[in-house]
Amino acid sequence: MPHSGKKHPRETQPEAPIESQMNPQNSATDGEGKARAEGATPSLEEQLASALDERDRMRDQMLRAFAEVQNQRKRLANERDAMRQFILEELMSGMIPVLDNLERSLAAADAGASRESLLEGVRGVERQFRTVLESFHVKRINAKGKMFDPNLHEAVSTVATAELPEGTVVEEIESGYTIREGVLRPAKVQVAKRS
Repeated sequence: MPHSGKKHPRETQPEAPIESQMNPQNSATDGEGKARAEGATPSLEEQLASALDERDRMRDQMLRAFAEVQNQRKRLANERDAMRQFILEELMSGMIPVLDNLERSLAAADAGASRESLLEGVRGVERQFRTVLESFHVKRINAKGKMFDPNLHEAVSTVATAELPEGTVVEEIESGYTIREGVLRPAKVQVAKRS
């Protein structure tokens, strides 16, 4: 029979892929993969990988923060050392002229200067020395005649007297000094007690 040019009805249907013919569950599996991709719960492996990534990220942040704290401590230590060095240099630059004048007074004494001129020289050195101390906010504690204050004074003895109220500083044995608002050294004093 001659060929008419029309295709047989069987020839018009597309054939299923070989994989589908061999494994009819493939279509169901593909559907599950699409559902997972569209927001289903991640697998345990995916959850573990995500947790490990988060751990690594947090550890990296922690190490960076720790390094920053260490660097800040080093910077503060360096600044503190630089400030101490600056203050020391300022103090010494003020003390050296005092030493110069003290040496001049001693040289004058060796050369036979009069007692009066020597005393005047030593008093000048003392004034100069106190000026240097005051420039660093070091001040002498005026204790005599004041009421005993354990924050400023150290009692080394008591004196029985009826002339002063009990607890009054009678005599200053050794001067005390403050630096700014703190006590550098308390004054050693004698304190009045009732006779």
